[in-house]
Amino acid sequence: MQFEVTTNQVAAAKAEKTVIEQSAREGTVMAPATGRVLTVPVTPGSVVMPGEDIARIAPGPYYLRLSLPERHAAEIVQGSDVLVGERGLVQPPDQLPAARRGRIVKVYPEITDGRVIADVEVAALGDYFVNERTLVSIPVGKRTILAVPPQAIRTVHGIDYVRLATSGSGMDVAVILGETFEDNGQRRIEILTGLHDGDQVVLP
Repeated sequence: MQFEVTTNQVAAAKAEKTVIEQSAREGTVMAPATGRVLTVPVTPGSVVMPGEDIARIAPGPYYLRLSLPERHAAEIVQGSDVLVGERGLVQPPDQLPAARRGRIVKVYPEITDGRVIADVEVAALGDYFVNERTLVSIPVGKRTILAVPPQAIRTVHGIDYVRLATSGSGMDVAVILGETFEDNGQRRIEILTGLHDGDQVVLP
């Protein structure tokens, strides 16, 4: 009888040990994915219950989320290229953001508070802070223009001229300049008036 009692006590102790081991395993903190820890809402030594958040983790890959005015909704197209500026919100007024190039991978179909939401895939975006704001340039429309290289423009007494090829030695035409932009790595200046389609521009 004493042997049976002792055997039952051993079995009960083993069962209690199993319960304690299971409780210890349930206390193990497992991250759902590899990523950057954003916040840790608990302090060391505090009691936590099952299901409580121990840390907020941002797993990769990272996407740049755009919040754009509703008036651009029709022009935002998945697959369009995006220029992402340097970190910070200061950008020279005569330059486009050109630090990194990205691509729109998703445009959300719902407009919230007059804003269109789109996700942009950008290489090496992990060194930015999560929720950090930056300047971007996106294509929202296209137009056909006439443009010439900067060396084709000659300024005399405040008036800009472009030399056109004629049957003689050439002819200078007064023009009005527009914006300066990059086209396949080459600098170009828009001509608002003075030139027509088919004119042959003479470079110095």
